[in-house]
Amino acid sequence: MTVIPFTPIGSSTRTLLLVLGALVWTTPAGLAQNDIATATERIRELYFLRDYETAIAVGEQWRERAPDAVELRAWYALNVARHGDEDEGVAEGEALIAADSSNGWAWFGLAAALNWHDERGEEALAASERALALAPDDIYFVWLRTDVLREQEGEEAAIAYADELAPEFRDHPARAGTKGDGAALPIRSAGR
Repeated sequence: MTVIPFTPIGSSTRTLLLVLGALVWTTPAGLAQNDIATATERIRELYFLRDYETAIAVGEQWRERAPDAVELRAWYALNVARHGDEDEGVAEGEALIAADSSNGWAWFGLAAALNWHDERGEEALAASERALALAPDDIYFVWLRTDVLREQEGEEAAIAYADELAPEFRDHPARAGTKGDGAALPIRSAGR
């Protein structure tokens, strides 16, 4: 048996341990936060690739493992609604709002799901406005507002909104190829 002598931790080692701990910060359920971020990114990517079925499958696995991952669940709600189960998508969004009505991602999820529900367009407009008010600097919230305007009020309303955007959004790299082609956010301005 080998005995390893105890050595007190120096300040540089303590700092390294704190940094490593921050990199692998875990949720109470023991999941690494970066795993949740990766899953969220995957679900979002699958939405823009229009692979709603796969996004739903990934989302279902992660909803159970990380029920407090609001952004992940918001993208899940959008994929469910877009795939054709609008009521289930809206129910997911409403559950997010019930848990924390001050969370922009909760409003994003509700607005996104309502946007695809045939009879709830006015609610989608109001929810997207509330979401954007909570996260005005996030390109995905700007995209959502534009998408809701396009679906509920028509292409001209979406274009007018896009024309009013701050330059950092009008010229955002995510707008390249703005026909909703998977990697790009479908925000299009007249004259562009």
